[in-house]
Amino acid sequence: MKTWKYITETATSAAGMNKRDTICFHRFNPNGAIAKLPVYEDFCHGDVFFTGSYYLYSKYENYHAKRLLEADPKKVTRWSINYVVKNIQDAAVEGRRVIAERKAAV
Repeated sequence: MKTWKYITETATSAAGMNKRDTICFHRFNPNGAIAKLPVYEDFCHGDVFFTGSYYLYSKYENYHAKRLLEADPKKVTRWSINYVVKNIQDAAVEGRRVIAERKAAV
């Protein structure tokens, strides 16, 4: 039986977890999808703030991250969880790339 501490702290992937545990892993674990998204401070460069990028890629404003945070394991399918997680991971990579480009241009 998986424990809360294992799911939210120790696990390195969600492989073999049920829907509820997979959602919790990606919500709370430092290796989960949401933890990979940039945070508020990443969008600041001196006195410049990258507002558009923040709304697309940030941990708290990303559309797919919000969907995962609101997901009810009883009401979502495994496919929809995987779809949202994949989009969050893609947004994390793209967000870091865009932030680096914008900071280099300033």
